[in-house]
Amino acid sequence: MADVGIVMPVYKQNSKIFKKAIESIINQKYFNFQFVIVIDGITPNVERIAQHYARKDPRIIVISRQNNSGTAAALNIGFDYLMKQRKIEFLTWVSSDNIYYPNFVEVLRKQLKKSPPEVGLAYGSFRFVNDQGKKIDKNYNLLKWQNQPKENLVNYYFLGYAFMYKKRIAQKIEGYKYTPVEDLDFFLRLTEHCDITFVPIELMDFRLNSPHSNSIEINNSEEKRRMRRYLMFLVMNEALQRRNISPELTIIFPVGDSSEKSIQALENILDQFLSNFKLIIYDVSANKEFLPVINEIPDIRTQYFSAPSGNLDEISLKSLELADTRFVMFFRSENCFQHPEQLKEMLNAACTNPFNSQGSAGLVYPKFGKIYPKEYLSSLLNDNNN
Repeated sequence: MADVGIVMPVYKQNSKIFKKAIESIINQKYFNFQFVIVIDGITPNVERIAQHYARKDPRIIVISRQNNSGTAAALNIGFDYLMKQRKIEFLTWVSSDNIYYPNFVEVLRKQLKKSPPEVGLAYGSFRFVNDQGKKIDKNYNLLKWQNQPKENLVNYYFLGYAFMYKKRIAQKIEGYKYTPVEDLDFFLRLTEHCDITFVPIELMDFRLNSPHSNSIEINNSEEKRRMRRYLMFLVMNEALQRRNISPELTIIFPVGDSSEKSIQALENILDQFLSNFKLIIYDVSANKEFLPVINEIPDIRTQYFSAPSGNLDEISLKSLELADTRFVMFFRSENCFQHPEQLKEMLNAACTNPFNSQGSAGLVYPKFGKIYPKEYLSSLLNDNNN
């Protein structure tokens, strides 16, 4: 009797790639599963291929929708079906353009079976491949990077694309939301009810930027890339609020124009792998020149204020009134971070190392690009204005 349920959402897909993805599932070593293919908007080749395999393999169920509603909606349709199957204990979902190794289901199911009851999610590693299935080398150790505590999910998604979770845990939360960050949002909510376990072996090939993937659409559109980032940090912020975790850092960014340099500086901040900070932008231009930029680059962490002809004293004091965080940083375009984890590393260092004010005597203004305790800055600026 099948105790594993697998969902594959698909809309448009290359026929050859789609066939390989399906065959990688039906050829799994562990064969006691139900495989639900949800066609999210009928395209002739996808429907024909899915029905062909369903006629040959009774484990396959095809659910077709006339109109495309997005990955999250398609996943919910597939899992709604599987939730009603009494014998199903474990759930996963797969993409229509990836290749899953023959031990994918077996390894993750075994890991969940042997783990303590509080463990509800198992995940493994993967390889990046191109459209021809050739490995793409990355300049970092993926196995090491993925092996992290679940708490780090509030800053970035490290689980990857080879995962399996317990049905009884999934029944405690709502289904998938927020395409194209549906996986991050779902696992943030799931892991509030369970622990995770990592299997440090490669279980699949992740096809990077295949013709009909969400990732290539996002990479080819600045608007979609920004919207994905907005949604990513929106769901992270929701998780922080559910867990009663307050922001630790306020970044104060005075900006005087809407030049490319200023825009890139804003993007540089927002692309950091850190969710629990606030960004206060002071537009000191005479005509709110930076406001259209803010409207084009939305972010849950951003607050905008117009301060025409504002001087540094006024901005600093006003910002500290608004900053309700433990730490504060003053930022300008010359301070751009060198890599996506730099701000997180700086904040971790500030949290673990007591602040030493020695050497700061005679400091008139805080240095840009450095993290200070708010308490210290408040006393410093008040002294300078007395």
